[in-house]
Amino acid sequence: MRPKLIPDGMLMRIRARKSEGASFQTLAHEFGFGKTTILEAINGRKPPRPVADNDNYPDRITVMSPRNGGCSTTSGLMPVTLKRIPTIDGHARVAA
Repeated sequence: MRPKLIPDGMLMRIRARKSEGASFQTLAHEFGFGKTTILEAINGRKPPRPVADNDNYPDRITVMSPRNGGCSTTSGLMPVTLKRIPTIDGHARVAA
């Protein structure tokens, strides 16, 4: 997890100014941060992307893979289960 960029006292002042009706762009300019930094500090970060969960099969691993075969423009992710293969430095993945 990344450390906080905006100190708590300053964040309280930013929230107060936002409740007064200031825009994110204005707040970013006033406090010297980027607009996205201000937006995430007030609204919270985006939720993490979904991850595959496969605790029932220790000999297999499930990864999230592009649903359209790996083209540069992905239309989403879907879980794909692969067989685990023991290696010297851990587990390599191979298609089942």
